[in-house]
Amino acid sequence: RHLAGLVVALGILQACGRVGDHERRGDEAYGQGRFSEALGEYRIALANDLEPRLLAKVGAASLRTGNLEVAVDAYLRLAAEDPTRAEEAAEGLEAVARVADRSGDGKRLEAAVIGLGMIAPNRSLGRYALSVIRRPGAEATDLVAILPAAIATAPDAETVDSLLTVYGAALHETSGCDQAL
Repeated sequence: RHLAGLVVALGILQACGRVGDHERRGDEAYGQGRFSEALGEYRIALANDLEPRLLAKVGAASLRTGNLEVAVDAYLRLAAEDPTRAEEAAEGLEAVARVADRSGDGKRLEAAVIGLGMIAPNRSLGRYALSVIRRPGAEATDLVAILPAAIATAPDAETVDSLLTVYGAALHETSGCDQAL
C-alpha cells in the first residue's frame, strides 16, 4: 500500500517537474531572444498546468513572434483566470493593438480593441477604435462595442457627427434598434 502511494507521488512529482522544466526552458529561450522556442515551451507547460503566469508568458512570447492571435487569446484568458492581473492583461492587449495597427492587421487590431473594452472598459481606446472603425468590413456588433470610445476621442465635431451616424446604423443593424433613436 505504501509502495503504491509512493509510486503515485513520484509520478505526480515527475509530471510537475516536466511542466516546470518546460517553463524554465521557455524562460531561458525568452531571455536569449529565441521567442519562438520560448512560445513552444510555454504552450507545452500551459497545456499541462493552466497557471496565469504561463498565460502571461505565452502572451509576451506570442507578441514577440508576431503571433497576435495567440497573444490576444492569452491576455484575455489571463484576465479571466486571474482578475487581479487584468491591468497586466490590458497592457498586453494594448501592445497587441499597437503592433496590429502598425502592421495593418485589422482583424487582430479589432480583437485587441474589443478585448480591451471587455477587461478594461475605462481605458482609453480612442486611437485604436478609430482605426478599427475605418477598416472596411467591421461587424456591426463589434462597432457597437467600440464606437463610444472612438466618439469620445474624435478630433473634431465633423468626425463626431460621422461616428454618431455609423453608431446609429450599427445599433439599428443589431438588436439595439430602440437605442438608435
